[in-house]
Formats: sequence, C-alpha cells, structure tokens
Amino acid sequence: MLRKNVARFRKLNFLLDNLLSVTALAASAVLEHLIRGEVLTYSLISYRHTTLLLFVLSAVIYLRGERYVYRLKGVRDFAKESLTIVTYSAALFVAGIYMLKFPAMPRLQFSLLVLLQFTALFTLRLFLLKTLHHWRARGYNRQQALVVGTRNRVREVVDQMIEQKQWGLKAVGIISLDTVDLKKALYRYRDIPLIGSLEKLPDLIRENHIDYVFFTVPGRRIDDVREAMLICEEMGVMVCMQADFIELTASRYQVSEFAGKPAIVYSREPEVTTAILLKAMLDRVAAAIGVLALSPLLISIAAAIKFTSRGPVLFGQERCGLHGRRFRVLKFRTMVSNAESLKKSLAHLNEMDGHAFKIKDDPRITPVGKILRKLSLDELPQLLNVVRGEMSLVGPRPPLPDEVKHYDLWQRRKLSMKPGITCLWQVGDRNDSSFDQWMRQDLEYIDNWSLMLDAKILLRTIPAVINATGR
Repeated sequence: MLRKNVARFRKLNFLLDNLLSVTALAASAVLEHLIRGEVLTYSLISYRHTTLLLFVLSAVIYLRGERYVYRLKGVRDFAKESLTIVTYSAALFVAGIYMLKFPAMPRLQFSLLVLLQFTALFTLRLFLLKTLHHWRARGYNRQQALVVGTRNRVREVVDQMIEQKQWGLKAVGIISLDTVDLKKALYRYRDIPLIGSLEKLPDLIRENHIDYVFFTVPGRRIDDVREAMLICEEMGVMVCMQADFIELTASRYQVSEFAGKPAIVYSREPEVTTAILLKAMLDRVAAAIGVLALSPLLISIAAAIKFTSRGPVLFGQERCGLHGRRFRVLKFRTMVSNAESLKKSLAHLNEMDGHAFKIKDDPRITPVGKILRKLSLDELPQLLNVVRGEMSLVGPRPPLPDEVKHYDLWQRRKLSMKPGITCLWQVGDRNDSSFDQWMRQDLEYIDNWSLMLDAKILLRTIPAVINATGR
C-alpha cells in the first residue's frame, strides 16, 4: 500500500511540474506584452512552444532519474534540483526552437519563463516538503530504520531520528559494532534495543520490515560493514552511510559525483554560491566603472610618474592568485626602475618577519611614489586585474611566488580565495602587523566571508586612504 501511494505521489509531482511549467510559459507571454504595452490576444501562447516545453521538461526529468524523494532532503537541495531542471530544459528548449525552426521567442519572454518556471518548481517542492514534514511529525507515513555503528555514533543518529520527527523515521533496532568489547557495548538506548548482529542482518530486515539501514562508522571500520551494505542493496532496502568518517574538523563537505561514481568533496574555501557568483559579477562591473570614472586621475598620476623619474609608468610583478595560479599584478611604479635588483642588498633592513619584505623608509621609493603609496593610489591599476578576473575588489593580498614557496602548511590556505585590492589587513594597522598576524587576518576573512563583510571592508578602505594610514 505504501509503495502504491509513493508511486501515485511521484506521478502527481510530475504532472504538477508540467502544469506549472505551462503556466509559467503563459504568464511569461502575458507579462512580456504588458511590459511592452502591447494588446493581449488569445494567440499569445504558441501551441508549438507549449508542446516543446512539455517534451524537453519530461525528457530532463526522466534522463536525470528524478525520483521525487523528499524524506531526507532540505530547502537547499530542492533549490539546486529546481535550478538544474530549469537550466537543462531551457537549453534544450532553445535548441529545439532552432532545430525545428519554430517561431523565435522574444528574449524578455524567455528570461521571464526561466525565472517563473524556477520559482514555480521550487515553490512546489517547498510546499510539498513542508506538508510532508507536517504529517510525518504527527506519525503518518513513518518508515522503520535500523542503526548500525559504534556506540557514540549510534546514539547521535538515534537522537536525531527521535528529535527530527518530520523525517518520518522510526529507529526500531540497533546493531552495535562494539559487542566484542563489553564495556563499550550498547544494549539499549532511549528504548531502542540491540536486536542482533551483522551476521543476522537479512533475518532482522525481514522480521522487522525495515525500510532504511543507517550505517555510522569511523573510517577504520568501513570494511566491517561493506558486506552488510551489499546485502541491503540486494534486498532492496535503502542504505544511508554517514559521510563524516574522514573526520576532518574544519572543512565543509558535499556529496557529489566523479566519473559516474559517488564522491565526497571536502573544502574550507567559500562555497560557490549565488553570493560568490554575485561577488564575481559585481567585482568586474564595479572595476570597469571605476576605471572609466577615475580615468582623469589615472592619466594625471601617469603623467606625474613619467615626468619625474625614468622608467615605465606601470610596474608589473608576478604574483600568486587563486590556488597559486601566476599572474602579473599591475601598479603605478613608485620605485626607481632597478628596484628589484637592489632588493637583495636591502634584505637586512626588512621589518617584516616571515617571508614578506617591507621597509618603512625604503630608499628605492621615488618622491611621487611616496605620495602614491601613502594614499594607496599606486594600487588603482589593479582595477584592470579585477576586470580580467585575476583579482577581486576585496580579498587577501596576492603574495610573491618566492613567499609562497616558504609558506607553512596552514598559511597556504590563503590561496584558496581570489586575491583582492583591499582586505582586513589593508584597513587595519598594517605597519605594526607581524607576518603571522597578517596571515591570520587573511584566513579570518576567508572563514567569515560574506557580501556584507566585503561592503564593510570597502567602506573602511575610504577613510584609511583619506587619513593616509598606509605605508
């Protein structure tokens, strides 16, 4: 009976996806005419476009193996799922119009269609998720689960199943992997009994009508449950393996796929989200506008450099960007033309510990360069690096390759985010920071990154420049 209800639910979900997509198509046509101030007619909606949209949507859902599973998914999962379906179907929709030589759809209408379709599919899934949570929390459609693992891990899973009633999972038994050590053995927890051993798993599944088997084991014990997982697969029982067996303490992880096989991706760098993509877009747009708006100032600075010292106006230096990729950072030249060759002879004057090089009253700096550095105006050409996508407006400063070679392991994580023109160190007390403090500030920025933090740093950069608190 349960399987029949699930099958009906999935068919209903599929039909609602198609109905909402057609509704989005009709709404996009109406909105496009209203925005343009044109008269609405009954022939707004093309039956060819409607048929093609239904076909490509059904194909995408079928080919992706969409199973309409809601039990262990969250809002974020459904946002990603809806976006994937809409993206694939939109691409096939455009290709179909071109190949079948259907009437072209106005760009405004197509944009509205994609937006409305995503909103509709995501809202539907969110509504169904909340509805299912409501009924499961009241005891309907509950599924029975076995929990297999070591003592503390089993207790955590059982706690979650009991407290998260909206999952609709009832732990009916425990299989402990610690039965050899009687002191660690878990015979009952929160009225959930130890009901057997892994050797008797097939009988336990049959006798207790098990829907799910949850495996929660440390990395060194994975081989102990491998055969049991294969048994569950053979018997058609859902298997869930908790993905924290590597036990990394600070990295986020996500389930992904590599070469057609499941994979777990661990990362401490900021996740690629809408906010990160928005940051990249805003960086380039703002940098391009900045170059145009500041062009009179840039030309004036270039002229001052050219007429007061010998050498090029711009100074290009190889730096390390995201994950150590090399690029040439651009600055207005503030030193004499042979500054790099003089660096070794001044090494004994270096005021920074670690691997950075910095002298407060560097004799290589020109008179104009001293002013530019004091006001941080020498950094302005890096707006071009931002436009090219090599840098960001806000981010850790790009280090020299020679510095990176000598980084400690923990310092290397500074390269996990695209470098920027300004960061926490730039708007703080730069000259009094040690190398380790400087690095920790960069890592603090990476760990706490947000668009709001970027905005605050940019706002703090303005008074830092005006008050000449730079080098």
